[in-house]
Amino acid sequence: PQVEGGECLEIYPKLERGEIDVAFLSAFEKHRGDKLSVEGFPVFEDEVVMVVNKSHPFAGRPYISLREIAREKLIAPSKNSGLYQDITDACRAAGFDPRFSYSSQYVDTALGLVAEGLGVTLFSSCTVLNTLWKNVEFVRIQPKIHRVISLVYLKKNKNSPVVANFIKFFQQGGLQGKLPNNVVELVR
Repeated sequence: PQVEGGECLEIYPKLERGEIDVAFLSAFEKHRGDKLSVEGFPVFEDEVVMVVNKSHPFAGRPYISLREIAREKLIAPSKNSGLYQDITDACRAAGFDPRFSYSSQYVDTALGLVAEGLGVTLFSSCTVLNTLWKNVEFVRIQPKIHRVISLVYLKKNKNSPVVANFIKFFQQGGLQGKLPNNVVELVR
């Protein structure tokens, strides 16, 4: 078995080609489309949080309105990530287009830019809440931007026994009770 990382929209073609057997992906319901021969199911739910420098005016607040970030310089995740689309969709639903000033596919790079006061960023809480960066804070967003992480796999009649057992483990609630329903609950 091999573990591979990648952005959501880069993983789907690998599943299609049979290069990988399973993936944990966000935005599965949004991006799978009818043409893809994959299936999946939710494993856990998460929410997007804002990451700000400790000297930022939003620091110390329990939450902010999504509309309040309309004038902020945002540090964007990779355009190939499900998170990028989730952020863009949420901002547009709130009545504005996000102002991306920098972009990075690496979480630590984005957090470093925030720590230096070069902007703010939005990430899944499960990605950043255990960060070691000292000069950043997390602020919840209202309305919440929900994310669902799904186990996704190629539709086929016969998976290897290892893959079949892995899928079955999660279908039977393998991590149920080990992860909170919402990962943000870990810090509240």
